[in-house]
Amino acid sequence: MSYLIDLHIHSRSYSSCAQTLDPYLIAESLNQKGLHGAVLAEHDTQWDSKAFASLQQHDKRCEFFNGMELTTAGNYHLVLLGLNDDSKIKKGMDALEAIKNVHRQGGAVILAHPFRTGVPPLVVLEKIDAMELGSTSFNEKESRLSTLVAGELGKPLVGSSDAHALERVGWGYTEFPFRPEDESHLCEMIKSGLGIPVLPNPFIRD
Repeated sequence: MSYLIDLHIHSRSYSSCAQTLDPYLIAESLNQKGLHGAVLAEHDTQWDSKAFASLQQHDKRCEFFNGMELTTAGNYHLVLLGLNDDSKIKKGMDALEAIKNVHRQGGAVILAHPFRTGVPPLVVLEKIDAMELGSTSFNEKESRLSTLVAGELGKPLVGSSDAHALERVGWGYTEFPFRPEDESHLCEMIKSGLGIPVLPNPFIRD
C-alpha cells in the first residue's frame, strides 16, 4: 500500500504568514483527501518537542514529521528533515553549512520552490537530496525547470503543498511505496528517490 505525504506545510503556531492555518485541523484535512502524513516545515524553526507530541496525539489519522523551511543566505529555501539538534541552524546562514549540519545528523534536505528567487549556485544544487517539482509556490515554468535540472543532476523530485492556508493542505504530495518506520527512515526514502511527486491541482502562481 502506498503512503502519501505532504512534505511541506506551515501553521499559525510557528509561521506568522500562516495565521489562518490551525495545525489541529491539518489531520482532518489530509484524511479527507486520502493522505497519510505531513511534514510541518515552519519558517526557520522547528516545533517544540512537547507541543509536537501533543499535536500528534490529538488526531492519529495523520502522521506528522517535524521539519523546518530554512531561509539561507542568498534567499534560498531548504526544507530540512531529521534534525535532532537544530541549535546551529539559523536564518540567513550559508546554505552549504546548513546542508552539512543536516547530513551529519542523517537528515535530508529538499530545495523548496527552487527557482522562485533565481537559480541557486551549482554547488548548492549538487549537495541537496531532492527538489520540489511543484507546490502552491510554483508556476508551471518553474516546475518544468525543476524537472530539467533534477534530471541533469540526478536528483529526486518531490511534491508538496507549501500550504499557508487549510484549503491548500494536500495541494501536492509525494507518494511513497510504503509507510516510513520513523523520521530517519523517511529521510532515507527521500534520498533514495523512492517518492513520486503528485500534483493533482493546477498551478496557482502565474
